Amino acid sequence: MLIRLTILAMWIIIQEDYLKKGNKMNIEKSIRRAMAHKGVRKQLALANISGVDVMTISNAINNKPTSLATVKKIADALDYSVSEFIKLGEEL
Repeated sequence: MLIRLTILAMWIIIQEDYLKKGNKMNIEKSIRRAMAHKGVRKQLALANISGVDVMTISNAINNKPTSLATVKKIADALDYSVSEFIKLGEEL
């Protein structure tokens, strides 16, 4: 339980810091760009390589709230650090 709260707190801090810099976080764009760059064409393929349920990936692509653990799994599967992955979806 403590680990989950720590991860959640870290995610909130990352989001707040990122948004304070005038950026808009767009996980959908991050996922789509990373998938295209790595040649992953289907959400199901991403689910298979990341271990994340395809419905969770679909929700993230539709900009539903997404946990840091999910973002990390997706980023790792596509060979990105979390910070690099988030930068893929930057919008000013």
